[in-house]
Amino acid sequence: MKSPSQPPPQAGEEFFSASTGLGADFIQEFCLPDGAIDWHKLVAFNSSKIPRG
Repeated sequence: MKSPSQPPPQAGEEFFSASTGLGADFIQEFCLPDGAIDWHKLVAFNSSKIPRG
């Protein structure tokens, strides 16, 4: 069984690059300096309504 951090072989570098970028964005936006998830910030973001234009 492969580790979840490794992309499937057919996905190649594009998948790995995209998933690494998304992870970095999540960490920057929703993690505390010690690496723990800031649940209050994440829940507030997930509960917000996005205006549709």
